[in-house]
Amino acid sequence: MGCQTSKSIVNEYGTPLGPVIISAPQGGPFLIPPTQRDEHGKPIVPQEYDLSRITLQRGLAYVATYLNERNTNLVLFAVGGAVNTILLRSRDITHDIDIMNPSISDDQMQLLHRAASSALAQISIPLGQNWLNNSATLFLPAHLQSELARDAVAQNDIVFAAPGLTVLAVPWRYALCAKLERMGKPTRRAYDIDDAVTYLDRHISDHGGRPVPLQELQAWGDHYKAAVALPQAREVHEKYRQVHGKEGIVL
Repeated sequence: MGCQTSKSIVNEYGTPLGPVIISAPQGGPFLIPPTQRDEHGKPIVPQEYDLSRITLQRGLAYVATYLNERNTNLVLFAVGGAVNTILLRSRDITHDIDIMNPSISDDQMQLLHRAASSALAQISIPLGQNWLNNSATLFLPAHLQSELARDAVAQNDIVFAAPGLTVLAVPWRYALCAKLERMGKPTRRAYDIDDAVTYLDRHISDHGGRPVPLQELQAWGDHYKAAVALPQAREVHEKYRQVHGKEGIVL
């Protein structure tokens, strides 16, 4: 079965939301939503919509109600734009909620998929078939997902919480490294540098206001298998100084 760790999540008012058990990974990924294919077997890319904070919260509320009515309480860990839109409010919109939890069984993932589909049918605003998905797990080894889950519980930054469902942000240092890696790729997006600055500031705020040495930042990248190159680190360093008037990365 593997080892397990347990910690209670506490909401913004200091109220315990119950224990979270992070166990060993449960096997290969069960994708939600399942990949749809055309008559030739090629994956169908679902349509995306601009989703606001209010819309995302409404969708998650439907999911929470569905789970709670079935005596289920799940904890998910979010990465990407939904964290910026709901928790950090540094973006007005995103297109989906990327989640993970390696401890969830296939039966629980199927239930979560049904909950997300139910929300899709009930909400008046179009969400898109892919609005709640765990496709990011395809790019993360299971042991790293377990580590991120444990660290997210320790960090305890709550994106959403209601009976049946709690969503926590992944560790800021991981979010920063993943963003720095994408900044060095052709898939880079205009908002990536602002996201990186926001993640860096949250990490610094949580660690006594201490700027992050470049060597430490690159060590995180090595650990997370995310390339943290000097040009992107320097770019974030300069943008952080411009926004916050102080040093964020010690080059």
